[in-house]
Amino acid sequence: MNYNQLKIMIDDEIKGLKWSDNIVEEASYYALKEGKRLRPVLLLAFQELFQGNLKEAMPYAVALEMIHNYSLIHDDLPSMDNDQFRRGELTVHAKYGEDIAILAGDNLLNRAFEILFNDLVNFENPKNRIKACHYISSASGMKGMIGGQVIDILNSAEDEKDILEMYNMKTSALIKAACIGGTYLSGKLEYLEFAERYGENLGLLFQLTDDLLDIEQDKEANKTTYLSFETKNGLLKRLDELEREMKSNLEKIDYDTAVIEEIYLKMLQREV
Repeated sequence: MNYNQLKIMIDDEIKGLKWSDNIVEEASYYALKEGKRLRPVLLLAFQELFQGNLKEAMPYAVALEMIHNYSLIHDDLPSMDNDQFRRGELTVHAKYGEDIAILAGDNLLNRAFEILFNDLVNFENPKNRIKACHYISSASGMKGMIGGQVIDILNSAEDEKDILEMYNMKTSALIKAACIGGTYLSGKLEYLEFAERYGENLGLLFQLTDDLLDIEQDKEANKTTYLSFETKNGLLKRLDELEREMKSNLEKIDYDTAVIEEIYLKMLQREV
């Protein structure tokens, strides 16, 4: 399957969930409805890459998308980035108010783990699924996404090493969780090291490309980025190195990597 086919599957799954008739659920669904689905598509793509069952991976894909979107709701809050628009639409706090936005984010995080644990209790032999769940939860917390956000908020990166650590936590963590989660669910554990390295590089590629596109905006905001410690040419060289390593790693995999390559190319072209 290609990217768009996997995305449609995820969109349909999210639409098919039961959403109760209250404003927090409405705001939660509003946050989910227009996503590009990069992380859940990546999880399904890795599951499919190693010939796993897409239907069995779907709860993990949906949960990962909920975790990602809860983080976006909270990132957009006035006390954080104070953004009024996302994906061309009002942010959740701009549309529903800050109080409802906080609860909507909390709700998405809670529903994500409800979905994951519901899968675990209903699966006969959940060992690898437990490992996938554990990795996703760890990547979402202080060892990953939240920890990276703390470094960003405190603006505490003092050198290139610090900024790359922040990117690895804040941006790469959930992307790695998608790659590793899909690999765990496929049962092909011998490819975990490949999945982790590929996810880390993909996340770094994503963030460094953002730095390149947002040079002037970041300067105006006095935001610390990779370009605070490296030249533009140095960043371009790093991107080239990442691309070469990712292509080389894909060539070593004895499976059809077409969808994984499609995701990588879409990311380079900023289509996801």
